[in-house]
Amino acid sequence: MMEHAREAGAEPLLAYARVALGELAIGIDTRHVVRALARPPALARLPRSHGAIDGVFSDGAQAIPVVDLRKWMGETADAAPAQILVLGAQGRRIGLAIDTVRGLVRARASQLQRVHHEQVEDDFFHSVLAAGDGDLLSVLDPLQLMARVQAWTASTDAASDAASDAVQAQAAPEPLQALVRIGATVLALPAALVAQVLDRPEAQPLLGAGRELLGMIQWRGRHLPLVDLGALLGIDSGPAPLVAIVAQDDLLVALPVDEVVAVRALPADSAAAAPDAGIDHPLVRAIALLGDEEEPQRVLQIDTEALLRTHAAPGLSRQEAIQDASARSAKRAPAHVVFDTGRRWAIAMAALEAILPLPDTMDGDAGAMPTFAWRGRSLPLIDLREGPDDAACQGPQRVLVVRHADRHAALRVHDVVELLSANTGELLAFQAAGGARVQMITVGEGIDRISYPVLELDTLPFFSAS
Repeated sequence: MMEHAREAGAEPLLAYARVALGELAIGIDTRHVVRALARPPALARLPRSHGAIDGVFSDGAQAIPVVDLRKWMGETADAAPAQILVLGAQGRRIGLAIDTVRGLVRARASQLQRVHHEQVEDDFFHSVLAAGDGDLLSVLDPLQLMARVQAWTASTDAASDAASDAVQAQAAPEPLQALVRIGATVLALPAALVAQVLDRPEAQPLLGAGRELLGMIQWRGRHLPLVDLGALLGIDSGPAPLVAIVAQDDLLVALPVDEVVAVRALPADSAAAAPDAGIDHPLVRAIALLGDEEEPQRVLQIDTEALLRTHAAPGLSRQEAIQDASARSAKRAPAHVVFDTGRRWAIAMAALEAILPLPDTMDGDAGAMPTFAWRGRSLPLIDLREGPDDAACQGPQRVLVVRHADRHAALRVHDVVELLSANTGELLAFQAAGGARVQMITVGEGIDRISYPVLELDTLPFFSAS
């Protein structure tokens, strides 16, 4: 379970922005992060500027020098980094050229491990931090960087920078928000609830779960619903390359996102209640306007409590199986058969009448659903295979004859993979987005645990049609 509450006397958790610059993974205390923005088309050059200073750009009325650490490290690249992270400390501001913000890492200050112990002028990278997925982040000291390159500008909001620069881990006047982009829309999620942002993993799809539930993913031993927040909000977007894990206690969801834009506090006076801004959606709590007054950026503040309440899967998201023996036996699954459609599914043995090879020919008029002859009856043949038909025809083919609500049908699949005998698996169920009931059967222990979505026949149009 993710730690969110501050225990009495315990060292508080801090948030570190995880950013990438080439192969360098950098961690930056978010109290020093002012904003992230796209790199301007051109930077103003300063004569005789330090070799690591790439130029200067205007951030509103303020000039910000930009440092490109690749030049410092003697590296070259064909293209300039796509983003700039504006950093603030002790009334000073500087821009850091980066490729992208990759998310957040929650850690305590004592978890930083100092590697360089000499007090030298180049020690703006003197410590590392474990990111939780095996990677180590080089932690940047913004003040030391400014001192080394001798380039910064006085902040137009020095009081804010001084507050963010406090070494003690007190709560910020406004809670930090992780600003993420879906399509062209920027959304704000409480940074304390964003457990990780990672490359989007392969998801196991679920039949009958509604278009907002894209499937299930595995994350740190848990099964998480992959929820299409963009679809829920009516945002036009394509397949997102990243996933943000939002977690609170045993409620977890995975949200596809295109980009982490920034980690920052939103000024209280920048937000208006969603209905007052013309948006009436149960998942949008408020609208914030940031940036230039002439072209403000609209940020949707997400009601994460409502999101988790309606779309999390607490039964599946438990990190460990139930330990109580009597409780475990109550959840033990009856016998299931695992079959392959291009993906692995399970179906209760009780729903199966027969498993047969696919015949060479099948009945059915052109354009009509084919049929399958079984015990003197013609059953509708429902093709569950995925992928192009020519590829799907390679290898063995099987037909599962099933019964549900006194109706029979034949299911065309690639092959039958495994029999899960009674009491060898654990069934967990939850209500998915849109109210659909989803079941998973899990077998094995430890790292060998594997889960299969259970095909429930009433999700198929043939059985659900009245």
